[in-house]
Amino acid sequence: MSAQPCLAEATLAEWLSGGLVPEAVARVEEHIDSCSSCFRMLTEVARTTMGSGASALGSRPGVVLDHSFGEVPRQIEEYCLLRRVGQGAMGQVFLAIDTRLDRPVAIKLLAALPHASARERFLVEARAVARLSHPNVVTIHRVGELHDHPYLVYEYVRGRSLDAIERPLPWRRALELARGLARGLAAAHRAGVLHRDIKPANAILGDDGTVKLLDFGLAKMVGAREHELAALPPARASTPEPSLTTTGALMGTPLYMAPEAWEGAAPTPSMDVYSLGAIVHELCTGVPVHKGRTFEELRAQVRTQRAAPLASLVPGVAPGLARVIDRCLARAPEERPASAEELCRELEAVAQELDAPPPRRRRALLASLLVMGALLSAVVLGKVLLRPGGHERPVRAAHADAREPRACSADHWCWDTRVPAPLARVWAQAPDNVWAVGARGTMRHFDGHSWQDVDSGTVADLRAVHGSAADDVWVVGDWSTVLHWDGKRWETLQLRTKTLMTDVLAIARDDVWMVGDRVALHWDGKLWTPAPIPAVAILNRLAARASDDVWAVGEGGMVLHWDGQRWTQIDTQSDEFLTSIRIVSKDELWIAGFRGFVRRRVGDRWLDVDLPLTKEHRWDFWINDIWTTGADDIWLMTKREPLLHWDGHTWSFSDPHSPREFATLSGTGRDDLWAVSTTDVIVHWDGTSWAAPDPRPPFRQFTAVWGAAPDDLWAVGYEAEAYANVPRHGVIRRFDGRAWHPFELPNSPVLHAVWGTRADDVWVAGEHGMLAHWDGQALRTVDAGTSAELFALAGSGANDVWVAGAKGTVLSWDGRAWTSHASGTAATLRGLWADPAGDDVWAVGDKGAMVRRHGGAWAAVASGTSWDLHGLWGAHAGDVWAVGQMGTALHFDGKAWSSVYSDTPEDIHAVSGSGPDDIWAVTFMFHGVQGSMVHWNGKFWSVVRQTPRMGLFGVTSLAPDDVWAAGGDEMLLHYEPPGR
Repeated sequence: MSAQPCLAEATLAEWLSGGLVPEAVARVEEHIDSCSSCFRMLTEVARTTMGSGASALGSRPGVVLDHSFGEVPRQIEEYCLLRRVGQGAMGQVFLAIDTRLDRPVAIKLLAALPHASARERFLVEARAVARLSHPNVVTIHRVGELHDHPYLVYEYVRGRSLDAIERPLPWRRALELARGLARGLAAAHRAGVLHRDIKPANAILGDDGTVKLLDFGLAKMVGAREHELAALPPARASTPEPSLTTTGALMGTPLYMAPEAWEGAAPTPSMDVYSLGAIVHELCTGVPVHKGRTFEELRAQVRTQRAAPLASLVPGVAPGLARVIDRCLARAPEERPASAEELCRELEAVAQELDAPPPRRRRALLASLLVMGALLSAVVLGKVLLRPGGHERPVRAAHADAREPRACSADHWCWDTRVPAPLARVWAQAPDNVWAVGARGTMRHFDGHSWQDVDSGTVADLRAVHGSAADDVWVVGDWSTVLHWDGKRWETLQLRTKTLMTDVLAIARDDVWMVGDRVALHWDGKLWTPAPIPAVAILNRLAARASDDVWAVGEGGMVLHWDGQRWTQIDTQSDEFLTSIRIVSKDELWIAGFRGFVRRRVGDRWLDVDLPLTKEHRWDFWINDIWTTGADDIWLMTKREPLLHWDGHTWSFSDPHSPREFATLSGTGRDDLWAVSTTDVIVHWDGTSWAAPDPRPPFRQFTAVWGAAPDDLWAVGYEAEAYANVPRHGVIRRFDGRAWHPFELPNSPVLHAVWGTRADDVWVAGEHGMLAHWDGQALRTVDAGTSAELFALAGSGANDVWVAGAKGTVLSWDGRAWTSHASGTAATLRGLWADPAGDDVWAVGDKGAMVRRHGGAWAAVASGTSWDLHGLWGAHAGDVWAVGQMGTALHFDGKAWSSVYSDTPEDIHAVSGSGPDDIWAVTFMFHGVQGSMVHWNGKFWSVVRQTPRMGLFGVTSLAPDDVWAAGGDEMLLHYEPPGR
C-alpha cells in the first residue's frame, strides 16, 4: 500500500486558521502525527502566519476549554498552539510548535491559581523540576503564566501514556518499562525532587520504546487548591477516578498511593517507590493492586490488606521481579527499597540474572572453557620451552600474584591499598585512644604514641566515628555501612537500606543515633529502627545533651530536635546548607554551614554570630566543623582558611599548616585537639601550637593517564608540598603489567598531558611549554618554540601530533619539526582530539571555547555552552564527545553539537572509550576532593556510584574490560570485571 501523500501548504494554513470541517481536521492531525515532512512545513506556515500580524489574543480563533479556563489563544509567546492532545484534573495539554527552534513541544495549561503567593510557589517548584534532565524524564523547557493560568512547556514525545496501552503486558516487557521508570525516578530523587503523583497517566511510552515520567511535583505545585479538595464532603469524593488528585491531607492518586500517604504523612521517596511498584503490578496483572467501590472502601483496603503476591497472579513471572515488586508494595515504608536508586539496582540485577545462561548451559560452557584453557596453556608452555633462550614475554596471568596489594569496590574498580585516602572524621575518646576514618574503608588509630592503619573490613567510604566508651565505638558510611568496635574487633552490621549515612552519635550502649540521606535510625541495643523525620533532607551532623534532647542539622537550613518521642523541625529562618552543630552549654548550641553561616541558639532564640569576614569572603568560607569545651573555647574549622578560635572575647586565626581542606575536629580538652584533612594529614593542638605527629609523604596528583598496551601505561602529574599544596615539580609513573614505577625526568615542571601512538612513541606536556618525547630508550625534552602552559595532546599518528594550551596555543608535529597555528581563539584550550582517519582536529577550552581544523584551516565553532570544557574523545569523525564543568556532555554526530544529560552535577575532566557504546569519563568537585566515574553505554550516561570517591582527572580505555583512571592522592584506579 502506497504512503499517504503529503498535505498541501494551503491545507495546513486552513487547518491552523480553524477553517476545516471536523472530519478533515481528524485526517490532517492523524497525518501530521506520522509525517515529519508535513510537520516541518507546518512549522514554516505557523511562523509565516504569526509573523504576518495574526498574533496575540484576538486575531486567531481560540480553543474553547471548560468554564474554569475560558478561551486560550492560538499563540502564547513564540509557541503556536496546534491542537489539544489531552486533559486532566489539573489542566489541559496542547501540541504546539516552538517557532524559534523549529521543534514540536507540549504545553500544559493549568487551572488558575488565584493568589500571588500560590503562583510564586508554583514557579519555584517548577524551576526545581525543570533542572531535571534524563532520558526517562520528560524535559520541561519553560514555565510561564497566562492570565493567572500557569503553563509548562515540555518536550513533545510521540507515543501513548501507559494508561492507554492494553494490559496485562508480558512480564518481561513490564520489567523493561519498570527499569526505565526507576531510572527516571532515581534521577529526580538525586536532584531532591519527589514526584508525588506517579500513575500510568503520568508516564509516556514513546514510539521509540523509551518510557518517560512527567508531571514531577505537580501535586505540590498546585497546592493552592489543597484546602478546597480537602474540604470536599465524602459524598463528592466517594468514587476514586484514575485522574483524581486529593491534596492537603492526601496527596496523589488514590489507586497508586502508599498507605502512609492516606494518613497525610509528608511525602517521601518511599511513597514514590510504592506508586511505581503499583504501576508495574498493574501492568503485569491488568488490574489495580487494590479496588474499592467507594473512596473509603479503597482507603480501608490499602491500609489493612497486603497486596496480592505478584507470583500468585502472573504464572511464570521471574521470581526476582516478583520479589522486588512485592517489596515495593509493602505497607511498612522500611520494608520497601530504601530509594529509587536501590530499586534501580534491584531491577537491573533481575535483568542481568535473566540474561545469564541457564545453569546447565553455564556448567557446560565453563567445562568447555576449562578444557580449552588447559590446551591453550599446554601450547603456550610448549612454545616457551622450545624457543631458543626461553625469553618469551610473560603472559598477563603470570603477574596476578606479583601485583601490589589491592582492594576493589563492588563495581570492580581496584586500587593500591598503600595509597593514602582522604580522611573524613576523627573522634577522641581519651588522649591515648583516637580514631580516624575516611574514604575507601580507611581507618587509623592513635594509641598515645603513633598512628597505625587498621583493617576496617570494608572498602566503603567511611563518613563518621563516635562512641560511648572505649569498647563501644561506631562507624558509619556509604551503602548504609555500619561498623561496631567492642574493644576486641570490628564487626559489620547489615542494614536493609543502601543509603548514605553521614553521622553517628552514641549517647549510651543502648542509645545510638545514625543519620544520613533523608533518614534517621536509632539503636536500642538490639536493633536499628527508623524514626520518621518531619521533612525530606540530607542530615549531616548530630549533637545531644541527653537521650531526650538530640539535635540534627542538614541541607536547606534543616534543624531537627528529638524530645524522646518524635523529631520536630526547628525554624532557623535560613536555607543555608548546614554542616555542623555543637552543644556549648545546657541552654546554648551553635550551628554552622556554607558561606560563613554561623548562628547560636540561646534558650529559644537564634542569635547571629559576627565573624571577622568580608561579605565577598563568605561565599568561599565554608564552615566544616565546630568544636568546643565551653563558651570561652570555640573552634570553627573552615574549608580553605586557617581555623577560627573564640576565647570568649575575640576571634583569632590559627594556622594548622594543612593542605587544602580540613574535614573535622575532635578532642578531650583544651590542650588535646585533633584535626584531619582531606589529604590524609592529621594535626594536633597541644594548647599552644599545631603539629603533625604523623607526617605524611608529599602530596601527589595525577592529571592524565595513557596506555600503549595493558602492560605499558604512563601516568603524569605533579608533586606538592604536603602542607602547602603548592606544586613543586612533575611526576611520571610507568606500569609494566605488575606495578607502577617512578620514571625520572630531571627538572620537570608540572605535567598535564600524556599521549602516544605506540610503546616507543610517547609524548608528555606541561607548564612553561614543557614537551618531552619517549623513543623507547630515553625521555628527552623538546623545544617546541613556546612558553605557554600546555594542557592537551592528541594525534592521528607518529607524524601527526597536536598539542594545545593557554591563550589558544596550538602546535603540530609532522615528524620533523613543530609548527605553531592560529587557532582563532585566545581561550585556554584543555581538550584535543584528532580523527585517525583524516584531516579533522577538534580543540575545546575555557568558557565553552571550541575550534576545529577541517580542510586545512582552523575555525571557531559554537559549542552552545559557556561552561569550561576539559576533555575530548571520538570514536570517529561523526561521533565526538566534549565534556566539562557542571556535568556538561556535548555530542557531535557529524553535523551539529547537541547537549546530552550526563547524570552528574560534578565537573567532568576527561573522557576516553573503546567504542561508540563504551565510553568512560571521570569527574571531580570541591577542588578535586571527590569525584566519580561516568559511563556511556550507547544510550545514556550513568554514574558509577560505588567507585571510591576522590578527584579524578585522567582516564584511558584500552578495552571494555581494561580501563584506567588517575587522580588526586596519588590514585590510580583499574577496572577489573570478574572472570577477566
